[in-house]
This record gives sequence, structure tokens and C-alpha cells, in this order.
Amino acid sequence: AIYSLPGPEQREFFPVTVWVYDAATESEYKVIGDDEDLSGGNVDAVIAIARSLFAEPPPVVMRYGAPQTDGIVDAPGEYAFFSADGPVTTYEGLRQDVERLVIHERDADGASWEAFYDEVEAGDDFEWRKADDCWVRYLVDEVLPDAMDAPLKALAVRWITYAYTGCSGAVATTGDRMWTWGPENYQLSDVAIPIRHGPWQPRPLDWDGEVEEVVLVPVPTQEEIFGVDAIKRHPLWRDPAIPAGWEIHAISSGVYGTYGVSVTYVDEDGYLALETHVYQSSVIGQDWPSTTVDPQIRKTETRIIDGHPAIVTYSPEKSLYQSTLVMIFNNETGVEYVVIGYDPSLKQAGIEATIEIARSLYHEEEQP
Repeated sequence: AIYSLPGPEQREFFPVTVWVYDAATESEYKVIGDDEDLSGGNVDAVIAIARSLFAEPPPVVMRYGAPQTDGIVDAPGEYAFFSADGPVTTYEGLRQDVERLVIHERDADGASWEAFYDEVEAGDDFEWRKADDCWVRYLVDEVLPDAMDAPLKALAVRWITYAYTGCSGAVATTGDRMWTWGPENYQLSDVAIPIRHGPWQPRPLDWDGEVEEVVLVPVPTQEEIFGVDAIKRHPLWRDPAIPAGWEIHAISSGVYGTYGVSVTYVDEDGYLALETHVYQSSVIGQDWPSTTVDPQIRKTETRIIDGHPAIVTYSPEKSLYQSTLVMIFNNETGVEYVVIGYDPSLKQAGIEATIEIARSLYHEEEQP
């Protein structure tokens, strides 16, 4: 990347140039930011645009049978999900308790996926589907040692998203199940039934049927804190990676008893640029009515970011009239990270630049 470094001698209108080389495809990507909102030192926004050019591999679809609820996997098309207590035998268990998957490397048609499974790694995701209203998306946390002398693959996995209205109770042990590796992001404008994605429960705006019960989680209590220095001592204070020249305009902590910190940033001209909110979430399964806005104008979709469930909202046309929104939830800590982008540079970079700022709120604390 070539750009002008922050400081008193920064050249505000110096074009930012980013090159990216993909060794796997032997492709080179080059983006030059000439616009005033992309030039100078705003290299992150140009990097985000370059990332948006990368072609995502198409999903891989397989056909398998029903889960082996006895945990025995010894024939093509078979697999079993396991919790800490053994083989999973209920749909509720498939949605909440799965920790491990053992799957035959040949599908129900006898086709071998050995080479494919050899490439599976931590961070990959897949969808197990019985029906449109009964499916679970899982994330691979670890590739476990293969079973000796058996064409089986063992993976440590956990749920990320699921649809629950079409199945409950004991798992059916007959019929086919479709598997999709690398499924596309779920567009919330397409939600026809309630689904669960991390702590959120997206549903159709006019849905009046079954929904999962909202769970209230105890969180630390605090009184409102005043003063920048005092708030910066809060355990959830985070210093995001933002463009040079942006500064804090307003900061709060403990408003309405919320355990967390909210900050508003302005650009060098004093215009509203960004909001960040880092707080301990007290609601699991919170309602999220789906939007009726045309997805060509404004998209809201599920994501997996650094292994965390996330929801993002942005304008595919990069409209300057639409803000960007990123919400990331850490299941282990219960902390939610929310970033709202108002600056034109964030809007023109799609959603990736706002995602990078959100990631910077927790990136250092998650390093090994």
C-alpha cells in the first residue's frame, strides 16, 4: 500500500494505492483512491474496497442421510453429532448442544469427499438442512485427529444460526439431509420464518406464530460515569482504529444502567463520522423484525466475523444517504460490539471498512 502518513506534513489529497496478490488464483488486485474521502492517509477504506473484489468460492452441496443417533458411523452417507454427554438425539440438542461432528467421507450417493475434507479448517462453516424451517449452520472450531483405518472426518463445531419452527423433539432417523459448505450470508429481507443468529432472533415483520423465549442474562450493574478520563478506565472502554483526525465528540457510560461505553466521533471538520457501543448484553434471543426495504437499496444480513455471529447493514450502491451498521457478539464473554458509520469514506467502502473498525474494538484482546 502507498499512502501519506498521518502527521502535520500529511498530503491530504495524495492518492492511496493498494495492491493485493492472491497466490491461489495468481490474480492481482489494484485499487487507487483519488476521491477526497479516500486519499491522504485513509488506507483502511481503500483496503476495504480491494477486499470487496475478491471472488468468494461457490458453496459446496452434498447429500447425506439422517443423523446416527447411536453415534455409530461406518457407512457412506452417515454422520453423528455429539454433545459433551454423547450422541445428540433431539433437534433442540442439534441447535444448542453440539460440540463435535464425525462424518463419513463418502456421501449418500457414494461420492468421495476425502480431498475436500482434507482442506477443511477452523473458521469454515456449513449448513445442515432437513427442511426450510429446520436447519442449523455450524462453525468449525478445530479439525480433530482422524479415526484410524476409517474414512471418517472428526471436527469440533458449534452452532451459529438455526431455524427451529419445523422440528422439535426426537431427531428423525430416516430421509435425506442436505449439507452446504460455505453457505451464502442470510439476507434478513428474505426471512419467511423466525431464525436464531447468535443472540438475535430475526423474524418476518408480520410473524405471529411461535418464537423462542427471550432469556434475560444478569449483567454487572453500574451508575452513570462522567468525564472522559473516568470512562476510559471502564473495563469495556476500547480505542478503535479510526482515521487520523477523527476525535471524540461525546462519550457516555452507565446510561440507564447499561454496563458499557458509548462514543461518538467527528471528523477533522467536526462532522459526525462514527458511533461505537461496547456493552454487556442482557438479552439473549432478542427480537429483530425483518426490514421491508428493497435489498438493492439497503441490505441487512447475517455474517460470521472472527468466529462470532454478526449482523451488518449497508447500501450495496454505497449511497451517501445510508449509514453502515455492524453488530458483533462474543458468545464467551457476552459482550456486544456495535459500530455505526456515517462518514462518506465508510459508506463508499461498502461494509468492510466499518467491519474493520468493529474488529479493532476486540482484536488485541483475542490475540493468543
